[in-house]
Amino acid sequence: MGKPAMISKEDFIVRNASVWHRQPGTMVSNSGLSAMVELLRIVSRMIDGLYSDTRSVSGLNAHLDYLMLIRAFLQQLDQWRQDWSDSVLISSDPDNHSLTARALMRDYYWDYYRLFLLSFAVQHALDDPASKIDLPSYCVLCFESAERMIVLLRDFFGPQGILRYAIVRFSSPLFAREVTEE
Repeated sequence: MGKPAMISKEDFIVRNASVWHRQPGTMVSNSGLSAMVELLRIVSRMIDGLYSDTRSVSGLNAHLDYLMLIRAFLQQLDQWRQDWSDSVLISSDPDNHSLTARALMRDYYWDYYRLFLLSFAVQHALDDPASKIDLPSYCVLCFESAERMIVLLRDFFGPQGILRYAIVRFSSPLFAREVTEE
């Protein structure tokens, strides 16, 4: 599985990211940073769980109870989204014009990591047809997450100029015929 991690996974600041943005002397934008740190804590636990097999070349653990694991992490992602709802962002900076952008970024990352996690469930169901994972429903969940991400990219991030530094081959007119309104 490669070289073990040399850096400790969490320190005091990372473990307490949900509260340090409210400490005296912090900047208003720290609430977004705190939210991202909390999300990445969940994602790191997700990856550690999924890639925990020391006997396989890739490290991907095929012997997990994927149904339980996926449900647990989806619940953690949903709780993260609820914890960092609009009311938390508004209370941190009620007059900030970037509040909409932060809320949409929160939703984008929530959908992105849901898609990431759900894709493991779909792949496991395809690899092991005897698994308890309901393949059609997880495919629909993947599709919904991907669709919401694309809508956010098309309707908000693109017009706001956030994607102006995107890789040219994906945003060029050459690929315009591939992207339809449906």
